[in-house]
Amino acid sequence: VSTAYPASDLTGPPPKAEWIESYDAAKDAGKVPEIPHSRLHNGNIVYPAEVHAEAVCSWTVTGCFGPHDIFNAPDGLYGISFDDGPLKDSPALYRFLQDQNQTATHFFIGRNVVDNAPIFAQALASGGHIGSHSWSHPYMSTLTDHQILGELGWTSQAIYDLSGGFVPKYWRPPYGDADNRVRAIAEHVFGLTLVGWNQDSDDWCLNDSGGSACRAEGPSNLAALERELLRWINQTSKPGIIGLQHELSSSAIEAFINTFPKLEESSWDARCIPDLFGDAWYQNA
Repeated sequence: VSTAYPASDLTGPPPKAEWIESYDAAKDAGKVPEIPHSRLHNGNIVYPAEVHAEAVCSWTVTGCFGPHDIFNAPDGLYGISFDDGPLKDSPALYRFLQDQNQTATHFFIGRNVVDNAPIFAQALASGGHIGSHSWSHPYMSTLTDHQILGELGWTSQAIYDLSGGFVPKYWRPPYGDADNRVRAIAEHVFGLTLVGWNQDSDDWCLNDSGGSACRAEGPSNLAALERELLRWINQTSKPGIIGLQHELSSSAIEAFINTFPKLEESSWDARCIPDLFGDAWYQNA
């Protein structure tokens, strides 16, 4: 399967010629703004001195969303989404969602789709909705325009190839990191709508043994994560919820499964992301 794709460890892989053509056309039409790329400094996104993070709508620096970004669900609706799959622990999640007849959106990393193609097939077969989460999970605003093309293009290509032809319509930037340049390339070259979140579980902190990598800001154990998910379920229905969860570990998946009955009992109407808005799942389906 993987011979046609970039190496798994490559960030910003070289884009295909047709993506560059589409990008050049969008650029010539004035749809892609000239914004210098940021850089990572001590874990923080930093722009050159002449760039104002507010002006370029950097979510990481200022919490800014673009006019077409999705981050709240309609009142009373609860958007279920998981990042970073498909991975070895994921099938238990897919089976559970299918057994519960519950749709969810899976924002998949392109290299994981290629490296774990049978698990990707399980996600599709179980009724999951698939979105893009980039090829290699970088901070997108730190990349050049052509690197962004490679990150988004190869992920859409892998999903298209291995799903039997679905073209992704939604994407979530790794770490939420995007600015107006990143958004424009995603939208005008690849037809992708950015999906953020308004509740963050920090479930990525937990490992398979139930320990935590980030006790300061995140859940220290499984019980703490379950309390956080129950807090979402028990809060007011305005605005609706779009949660950030991950299929990175058995602990993260277990917390979702353990708290799902409470979600079912609640007044929330839980759906995958496009179903929150009565929208198509893919650009071509």
